[in-house]
Amino acid sequence: MRPQPTALTVLSPALLAAALLPLPGLAAPLTNGDFATGTFAGWTTDTDGAGAPTSLSPDFQILGSPGSYAARLEADYYSTPGNTGSTPLDQVQFANTLLQGLDLTTIPGHPFTLSFDWAFGGQETGAPDENVQIGLWDGTNFHAADGSLGFLLTQTAYGSGSFSVTLDSSFNNQPGWELAFQLNSGNNAYGSFLQLSNVEAVPEPGLIVPLGLAVLAGVRRLTRPRPRT
Repeated sequence: MRPQPTALTVLSPALLAAALLPLPGLAAPLTNGDFATGTFAGWTTDTDGAGAPTSLSPDFQILGSPGSYAARLEADYYSTPGNTGSTPLDQVQFANTLLQGLDLTTIPGHPFTLSFDWAFGGQETGAPDENVQIGLWDGTNFHAADGSLGFLLTQTAYGSGSFSVTLDSSFNNQPGWELAFQLNSGNNAYGSFLQLSNVEAVPEPGLIVPLGLAVLAGVRRLTRPRPRT
């Protein structure tokens, strides 16, 4: 005799699908992290701690085309490279900073991984006077991924790469944190830039695996043939 379906076996496809959905309540921690809008929507641009520069300033730019946009911060570009008596092209005197608040809402056991692609380059022929500092900003200080004072990444030489790090669980569900990308001026006339793309903050793991396994076990148990009497 074939096993008779139970309520659980009838509903098992729907239950299984629900069990394998992404974790509930996890909002996107970042907005427009890939700059897909072709703008800085969701981001804050700041020059020297005084807020956004004028709209005509090249301190902050969006480069590329749909599907491959990137953000660019720059400092110390002049109309004549190396000549501080020529016209400065950027407004920055100290630092240009790109920031966005992080939504770190999650559940226990699901920390966040931050990742981004970066490139630091410019007109310097030796070690640049400009430098890059990237970290978690609490409104006063930069912090590293473990919560200590410091940075996620510092760069004093031109280069490029892909960066990824998992945040300490102490950040989970904590408000008031921003991801900050800072390009510090060298106060010379040889410009440098910081280019960013594919900025992501992802909670992990993304599936409720234990629930999915429990549903499968229940389906198997309740669909076993009943012994004949």
